[in-house]
Amino acid sequence: MKSIIFLLLPCFIFTQKPTLFPLKKGDKWGYGDKNNKFVIAPQYDFAYPFSEYKVYDPQLKKYSNQMSAKVQLSDKTKCILENNTEISCSKLEDPSFTDDESTFISATEEEIKEMRRKSDNAEQNIINQTPEILKNTYKKVNVLSTSPLLFLVEKDNKKGVVNNTGNTVVPIEYDYIQPHAYQNPSGSYETYMVAGLYSINSNMLDKYYSKDGKIFLESYYPYSPADLSGKFIKIADKDKKIRIYSLNSQKYINNSAYNKVLDTFSKGMMLVERNGIQFYIDDSGKEYKSE
Repeated sequence: MKSIIFLLLPCFIFTQKPTLFPLKKGDKWGYGDKNNKFVIAPQYDFAYPFSEYKVYDPQLKKYSNQMSAKVQLSDKTKCILENNTEISCSKLEDPSFTDDESTFISATEEEIKEMRRKSDNAEQNIINQTPEILKNTYKKVNVLSTSPLLFLVEKDNKKGVVNNTGNTVVPIEYDYIQPHAYQNPSGSYETYMVAGLYSINSNMLDKYYSKDGKIFLESYYPYSPADLSGKFIKIADKDKKIRIYSLNSQKYINNSAYNKVLDTFSKGMMLVERNGIQFYIDDSGKEYKSE
């Protein structure tokens, strides 16, 4: 019998914030300060953001925290410190992983299947308690969200969303509806939906609906989170210019648009491109570009 191990880390890890940021001039990368002034001259083919790592000192027999970044030069990758001296990448350890106060919980495949079965049964119980008017009105009725209770319904080959009283939340006129959620500053999860029509051309327009049925965004870019938590999303206009929207603040992080968003936010930084020039932005919307 296979077992799956879950690792829980009850301790909180507080990391340092970088003071240097990747900065490009011409075709070379260096690092600059918050005012976009070079501190490490442009000399690398590519530069990644600085991040905090643990480094073990065998003489002192203890760890210290160091800010380090990966850089590329002539197809080789190395790691540097903030003073531009090289450090072996193998010495760097992620500070978010620790053996201290760790708790292991083991779950067998059968237990996981049982959890899934209970979840499926709970969903079916909700559907069984659905008012008969919903079952009789729509070809298909599925649970879209339990908090709030919303149903994905289908009629005449079109999809929509209704609540438990049968009131329409998302009009029944779409080919697809995707449920999503993000964690708000208070720690609870907010549900929203992305709805759209299939199109033979590239101008597919997605509409973003709140749980109350209000359209708060429209995008000509397929749903794409701009970070792993889903708190930031990529939104494009008809010309395919991309902007970054913060679901927590319910607004764009800046007034800028980009031709390409080449990554997602990692440790608060993301690589973008505008007019053929690549540079980094942070999740507050600040752009790191040399003058």
